[in-house]
Amino acid sequence: MARAAKRRIGAARGAAGAAPPPRVPALPPRPVSEAGVVRQAAIAADALRLSVVVPCYDVGALAVEAVRSLLRQTMPALEVIAVDDGSRDDTLARVLQLDDARLTVVTQVNRGLAAARNTGIRHARAPLIGFCDGDDVWFPDKAAAQLAVMDADPAVGLTFSHSAYLDEAGAPTGQLLMSRCRQPTARDLVRRNHVGNGSTAIVRRAAFAAAGLFDESLASCEDAEMWTRLAVRAPYALRLVPAPLTGYRVRATSQMHTFDTYIAGSRTYLERYRSYVPGYTRRDADQTYARHLRVLSRKAFSSGEIELSRAILLAALRQAPSIAVRDLRAAAMLGLHALALVLPRRARTAPYQAGRRLLRGAYARLVGTPPGPETAEHG
Repeated sequence: MARAAKRRIGAARGAAGAAPPPRVPALPPRPVSEAGVVRQAAIAADALRLSVVVPCYDVGALAVEAVRSLLRQTMPALEVIAVDDGSRDDTLARVLQLDDARLTVVTQVNRGLAAARNTGIRHARAPLIGFCDGDDVWFPDKAAAQLAVMDADPAVGLTFSHSAYLDEAGAPTGQLLMSRCRQPTARDLVRRNHVGNGSTAIVRRAAFAAAGLFDESLASCEDAEMWTRLAVRAPYALRLVPAPLTGYRVRATSQMHTFDTYIAGSRTYLERYRSYVPGYTRRDADQTYARHLRVLSRKAFSSGEIELSRAILLAALRQAPSIAVRDLRAAAMLGLHALALVLPRRARTAPYQAGRRLLRGAYARLVGTPPGPETAEHG
């Protein structure tokens, strides 16, 4: 596994000088009808404030949870656009069982997450467009809270929130994905994806018209690249709503997707920033890539893949040795690996788990415990 990770890291490094990114198309006219529309929402377009796109691929019953969490929002003036990206399981059949006049269902051949989001955007009818992946959920007040910020300040083109990690069953783990940056700029976003994930953003339609759609050629990190390009090209600010309003599910299959795809795609999208982010250099790309590898090393360590974690962390240090002293979390990972070398195999993740328990307690005191999907129902 560790050798495979090294090969992927090496391949990604070699691809750094790949061809420039394709031109991203501007927002096209909304199609009136299309063969891929299996069900069209009956709610009138002029009654809508928000369209929420739900890309789905082989997520089965989880897609139903995702869609239901959106239909149960306390802000009901929305439509949900579920895009089945060529699922091989019963995802499409399950979603079609839901009965709500606000639900549109679209199907397409499998083209990937970015393409599924773009399909949803093309079918959206509201002035604001949100996203929720087919295995994630929105907590009941998310739409209301984020739209209130955008209503109050027309200069804000994208809002996002903290996310609560959920286990595969949908129960909160007690951990949060939090941003420390309340109004990230493009320079902030090239260093770290402060928006956090692809299920937390609500975006003005006009921002996509200015910045283009998701880059369908990227196998990973397409959301981070989209938010950065929007910050550069659209005349809007990004704003954090500092509450855990999104439920982000951690699944074994998505973890493997992270290991296999993230390394291969991360360097490619970072190099693309050089074509449109002012002042972004190759050294910036090296530093950010090293931080991304550090994050991936932590994920591998937390899942018990100690050797894989060590290989990825060493690659990060080779890429940018200075992160060992400039990034406290990289220094902490080095400490964990030093302990792992002397502790018995069964106890190697114990220091990390103890740290997670401390963080869980700190998060609970800071924001309280977010509701899980089972308690998210709105009357």
